[in-house]
Amino acid sequence: PAAKLAGRSVKIGAMGPLTGKGAEWGKAAKISMEMARDEINAAGGIGGVPLKIIFYDTHTKEAEGIKLIKKLATRDKVLAVSGPCFSSLVEIIYPMLERLKTPVISFCSSKPGLSKLSKWGFRNTLTSDKQLAPVVKAWIGEYKIRKVVIIHDIEDAVSKAEGTKIMPVLLKRNGVKLLGMLTYRTKDTDFSAQITKAKA
Repeated sequence: PAAKLAGRSVKIGAMGPLTGKGAEWGKAAKISMEMARDEINAAGGIGGVPLKIIFYDTHTKEAEGIKLIKKLATRDKVLAVSGPCFSSLVEIIYPMLERLKTPVISFCSSKPGLSKLSKWGFRNTLTSDKQLAPVVKAWIGEYKIRKVVIIHDIEDAVSKAEGTKIMPVLLKRNGVKLLGMLTYRTKDTDFSAQITKAKA
């Protein structure tokens, strides 16, 4: 109540995928933010000042994320940024925040260790190890899995971390033998070679 706000609006930046991989997450996030903005503004805004959301499409591309965080922090001069989505973008954006001095809260990035990249970077998502521990336990219990081959996307930060660091530990902890690890690339659509190797 004691805060004194001035200006025409309280600007919050946002970035997420509206096109490309994960577009459904970015579109849902944008709609949710717009609904919240409308409710807040209908109730009088923030300290009497209307809330404005400036949302940009990252196309789930690292180069676009770099361009957009600079634009939001320096040109748009937002108070904070919601996003980006995906750990690969967070990995390159968070180290820039010490210079930009803009708080960023990712709404979907689960690779462990990302929050340590900047005191200005936050997230509201559990890390993959915490998400997958109960899932792996339930999966093994229901299907009585004893031997596994891991197949993961070598180009995706989360898939690579889960495939090479998290899943092997969780499987070992639950007494499952890891027979091998295979990879694919994000845009691949034919996985028959990996399935043949895994079955062998």
